[in-house]
Formats: sequence, structure tokens, C-alpha cells
Amino acid sequence: MKYIEERCKNCSWYDPDPLGSGKDCLRSFPRIATKETCKLRIHKKAPWKDAFSPKRKLLGDLPLNYFEQKEYHEMSKDERKDALKALLNQQVKKAEKKGSEAIMGYVDELPLEYQTIIQRSTGYPLIDKWSNGGFPSGGQITISGDPSVGKTSLALMLAGQYQKTGLNVLFVNFEAVLDKHWATKLGVDTSTLFLWEGPVLEDGLNAVEEATKEGLVDLVIIDSLDSAAPRGELHKKGSSGKPGAARDVDDDTIALKARTMSQWYRRVAFHFRKNNTTLFMLGQHRTAMSGVMAYQAMSGGNARKYADLLYLKLARIKHSSTDQFLKIGDKAAAYKLKLTVAKSKYSGLREADILETYFFFDKGFNVEFEYVNMALEGSLENSPLVKVSTMSSKYTDSEGIEHSISGAKPATVYVKMQDEGLLEDFLLQVKT
Repeated sequence: MKYIEERCKNCSWYDPDPLGSGKDCLRSFPRIATKETCKLRIHKKAPWKDAFSPKRKLLGDLPLNYFEQKEYHEMSKDERKDALKALLNQQVKKAEKKGSEAIMGYVDELPLEYQTIIQRSTGYPLIDKWSNGGFPSGGQITISGDPSVGKTSLALMLAGQYQKTGLNVLFVNFEAVLDKHWATKLGVDTSTLFLWEGPVLEDGLNAVEEATKEGLVDLVIIDSLDSAAPRGELHKKGSSGKPGAARDVDDDTIALKARTMSQWYRRVAFHFRKNNTTLFMLGQHRTAMSGVMAYQAMSGGNARKYADLLYLKLARIKHSSTDQFLKIGDKAAAYKLKLTVAKSKYSGLREADILETYFFFDKGFNVEFEYVNMALEGSLENSPLVKVSTMSSKYTDSEGIEHSISGAKPATVYVKMQDEGLLEDFLLQVKT
């Protein structure tokens, strides 16, 4: 027995008093099964060595208190980085074997869509300037507002601009009110606009999810979340996944849409980011009740609020019956529109940022008017149109002839330049 005790004291596991337990050895010495041929390894993949070898021989260059420390504490900075990279690579492979995806690597070495929220130009100079480069992509942008404020029109205008850069657009039409002729006026190429239409929310969401997973679509417009009906509102749950009996209108289907959206956002968030796909979620303002208080809200629960990269609220500005419209001659040509940022997760915009402009009845946002507005604000470099005073402006045409314009407000100057036939020349100058 004394022989075993002497040999065990040379074992690397030997500890006279581990944690005050009163035991002579981590192996509860003396042990009946202890033998001279006892083998030991210091970590899972290390080679087996003689347990009765001197500690320094067994542990090599590791310190005597090796087992009292974490192994990575003894690694250099570069060794720890390499070990972490190898470990995470294994986890990525495990995820792939289980049918899921994962991204791993140093941020600066990953594709740009994983490094930051990419901005896309909207094609409208006033909006691009206001948003410091455009709207975010790779996630959801919610646009909500009152009836006939321009939600669908704004989404279609942006879709038309994205199409010009070669992007694929999918329009999920739950409201069933798409007007081809109006979409064409707003700049949409309807010959390449993919349309999905149906009453059931889950069917549309599944179509969007599959198209996004495959990387086949760059922009998705859902019009609108409030108009979509969850399948549970139409049918009771049947057996074997088939729809059951039809529901009556007065059947209780509370929170069906909220539960569906909460699940869907978790499923698609990674794929929207991976493929840099943008989702425009259009919503209607509904009156919700909380005790004795009434407030405006969208259906679909709280999951949408967390999923938004950008949330814009649209509203008409109605100061009075005389100044809410831009008139050309005796005809109202546009109404005042206000865009308010309710939430932003990217650097281009911040919450409570506001843009006020005119929304034209025949074309939506008017590029010519936007350039006039920017020129009078002084934010257009080398502009041929400048504001001289609070009551007058000056325009220098492409031939160098100066034109004096009475008025300094964008709406006034725009109308007068249009009446004098100067807008086309002005647009050519600012675009070149």
C-alpha cells in the first residue's frame, strides 16, 4: 500500500487537499483499483500518458497549477482566435447537417450585407437627401397611414425605381385593388412585376418565404397586412392538415394574425438579411381601445414593431382648405404630405425625423418639384436656381440668361417656372 502511495504522489492528479475536502487525491486515494499501469490524459484529445510520471513530464511546459486554470488562459491571443474560429466552424457544419444555416467569421471579412444595413437609393432626390442615401434593405420597412394618403402609391413608386436598377419585385396583393394604369404612371414596369393575390395570409407569407430563401426576389410589397385573413378565420382546424368546417363571421378568432406573424418573422429574418431582400409592409390605421383610451394601431401584434428596420407614418397636412393643395392655374395638382419616422434601426434616419413635400395627383413624387425645393433650400450644389430674398428667386438657364422669379416658396417657384417653360431646362442642368 505504501508503494502505491509513493507512486500516486507523483501523479498529476495528486492534490493534498482539494477544496478542503479532506481527501488526499482527486481520485480518492487510496483506491483498490489503482495500478502501476494507470494512464491519464490532460484533455479530451491529448495522448494517454503514464499517470505515475512526474508532473512536468506529463504536462510538458504547462504550469503546475494547470488544472486550477482554464486551458485558454494559457493560449496566446492568436491561438485563442484560431481555436475560436475552429470551434465555430464546427458549429456551422453541425447546423448545416441539421438542415439550418449559420454565418461565422470576422465582421470585416464577411459579405457587406452582414456587416451593416445597406441603403438603396429611392431614385427621388428629396427623399435620398432626407434619408442620407436612401432607405434600408435586407429587412422590413413598414408604411402606414390613413385611407387614401398614398401608402400603395409610395410603395409602387419605389418599386418602379428599384426595377430600373434590375431588381425583381413581388407584389402580394391582399387588398385586390392594384391598378395597372396607375402603377405605370408611377413608373412601374408591369411586364416584369410579379403579382401574388389571394385572401389567406399564410399562403402569401409562405410564397414570400420560399422566394426569399432561394434569393429570387429583391423587393416584396405586402398590401396590406390588415386586409389579409388568417386561415383560422376562414376554416376550423381539420384533421391531417386539411381545412375543417367553414367558420361563421361571428366566431372568435382572437390573436390568430398576431401569432402567425410572430412565428413568420423569426423564420424569415435571416433570409432577408442573407439575400439583401427588402420587404415593404403596408398597414392601415385602425382605432384600438385600451380601457377608456382610444389610439391608432395596426393589426398583427407586436412582432412587427420589433422586425421593422424603418417605420414611416404618412399623413396629409391640412392647415386650411387653401394651402393644403398645390394649385397650377385653378386646378389642384398636389396635396401636402408628411412622412414621419416612427422607428429606425439604421443610421440614415432617426425617430421623429420629418419630411414635408407635395404628392402630385398624376405622378406621386415629382422629381422636378423636389429639385426646385432643394435648390431653394441651398442643398443643391452649383444650382442655377437660387433664392435671392424671402420674396424673389433667380434662375440662370443653360444659355446663361438670368430670369427673375417673384416668390421664394418651392410651390410658387415651381408653378411659375412651369408657366414660363423653364422646368425642362432646369432639370437637364441639375442632372448633368
